[in-house]
Amino acid sequence: MELLTNYSYQVGGSLPAEAPTYVRRKADQDLYEALKAREFCYVLNSRQMGKSSLRVQTMQRLQVEGFACAAIDLTRIGSQQLTVDQWYAGIVRSLVSGLELSGKFNLRSWWRERESLSPVQRLSEFIEELLFGEAAQAFENKTGIIIFVDEIDSVLSLNFAIDDFFALIRACYNQRADKPEYNRLTFALLGVATPADLISDKSRTPFNIGRGIQLSGFSLQEAQPLAKGLVNKAENPQAVLREILSWTGGQPFLTQKLCKLVLASPFSITVGRERELVKQLVRSRIIENWVSQDEPEHLKTIRDRILINEQFSGRLLGLYEQILSRAKLSLSKRGIPANKSLEQMELRLSGLVVNHKGRLKVSNPIYRAIFNQSWVSQELVKLRPYSQALSAWVASNLRDQSRLLRGQALRDAQAWAANKSLSDQDYQFLTASQEFDKQYLKKALKAEKRAKQILEEAKQQANDKTRRANIRLLISSVGAITAVLIAVCTFGYALYQLRELKAANREANIAKEEATKAKETAESVQRNLKTAKVEAEKEKKRAESAKQEFNRVKAEVELAKQQSNRAKAEVESVKQQLNEVKGKLKEAETRLREIEEIKRMQEKLAEDMREKLCAVLPRNLTQDEWRQYMGNQPYRKVCSNLQ
Repeated sequence: MELLTNYSYQVGGSLPAEAPTYVRRKADQDLYEALKAREFCYVLNSRQMGKSSLRVQTMQRLQVEGFACAAIDLTRIGSQQLTVDQWYAGIVRSLVSGLELSGKFNLRSWWRERESLSPVQRLSEFIEELLFGEAAQAFENKTGIIIFVDEIDSVLSLNFAIDDFFALIRACYNQRADKPEYNRLTFALLGVATPADLISDKSRTPFNIGRGIQLSGFSLQEAQPLAKGLVNKAENPQAVLREILSWTGGQPFLTQKLCKLVLASPFSITVGRERELVKQLVRSRIIENWVSQDEPEHLKTIRDRILINEQFSGRLLGLYEQILSRAKLSLSKRGIPANKSLEQMELRLSGLVVNHKGRLKVSNPIYRAIFNQSWVSQELVKLRPYSQALSAWVASNLRDQSRLLRGQALRDAQAWAANKSLSDQDYQFLTASQEFDKQYLKKALKAEKRAKQILEEAKQQANDKTRRANIRLLISSVGAITAVLIAVCTFGYALYQLRELKAANREANIAKEEATKAKETAESVQRNLKTAKVEAEKEKKRAESAKQEFNRVKAEVELAKQQSNRAKAEVESVKQQLNEVKGKLKEAETRLREIEEIKRMQEKLAEDMREKLCAVLPRNLTQDEWRQYMGNQPYRKVCSNLQ
């Protein structure tokens, strides 16, 4: 692969038609062939998936084939403080400019002459009278006319309905049967929306007669143009590109950004270090401190699309949490089954998840690292006033009833949840809390009823005793009077009756005292019941406080785990360096042994030579001869066998 010195990646925005980093996908051929066959097409996908670049490339290919193409960028027309008349006039102006009709057509006068018509009628007349009438000669040599409407989702911000605009597009197709010139006109709509977002009336929508173009991430084979820019940075550009795609999932914006980061990195990537160095770049330049490093904005766009609608964001987060919880399962079980529900469509339009073989999965490892379980939990805490209670209840496998809401807390949660679209788990928790609250109220009412019953029974017993005492008192009184009348003289009997009367009075007083005690007992039961309720509320607050403390400790444990993992990684790095040092030390020891062996061999060789010399020499050197040849070295006999 030849070295390129002037190769750059573009992060964000539409790529020019001649851009060397443009990646052609299956969608390029699908859209080109469908429009060439005069099919109405729409490309509805998440942001920064390359829709506008796809439009630029397709327009160029079709223009080469002889088609007249015009692009309407609805964001340039605007959506705020705009009237219906101004919006449609902007559409016509874009067509006049794109189809190069400015010299043949005075838009201002033409538009004013038709003030009695509705804006959509004026657009319809522009198509029929100008494109197929007065200006038809300009398109005689053209194969057909194709109108691209980009950023179609901007119509959702208009303060007026534009169902008529989509109905007009559908009408242009219906006219093909009666007016052959309409066969020359084709539309392509591109944006971030679902067909249901744009128009709900199926009898007027053009989306059920058109062809949806699926736009997916780059495959390794498709992304080969990107590898050309890596040849100056990597010994094996293909391996680097493979690692980049493994992180980005082929998402165009992220792929271009990561390629650009590799190109700007201060190091060269040698064979075998591709995974390590690409991972290092992803961690340090994209994932860590992602909010501040998200330039141009991409990750914040995904976050904002999920959280912008508080009425709906809880359900999106709940759905994403389900997908995230299954991310580590086998490929066949990862994610959740895909369907056409509003929640799934909205989550897919955020770009956070993709439909892979009929299952919704997180789009790529970068998204999974940033929008992780911790992020979901934090956002849900901000949304739900009962988030901690719900988490604890779920953690107990839906068994811990002490985590359920009741009383005012339940009423506050129900008021917050009103008119919101929540996750199934939220509704399950609120329903269980409502049932628990009903059971608690039933028990409380039953206890109160029992207390009242005890009080009534005590009162009844007191009344019965009082009544019996009064009867006995009356009988005693009558007996006493009769006794006095009949036997006044019987003094002893009178004293007896007097004692009976006193006894009856004592029983009546005892009965009254028992009634008072029974009343006091009932009141005490009521006070104990109230005290129990207060204690229960205190216990609930203590439990919630304990849960908060548990979550804080849990967060600290998670932080400690992360620090431990970093420490382990550093230890592994140190181990690796130590192993390298050990290897070098072993090499040095081997070299030292080799030197010692050479030295020993030299000494042995010298000794052999000395023995041979001593065998032929007639005598040792004299001291004068020694000084002459050996200098100041101490004198010694070289040959021990000679004089």
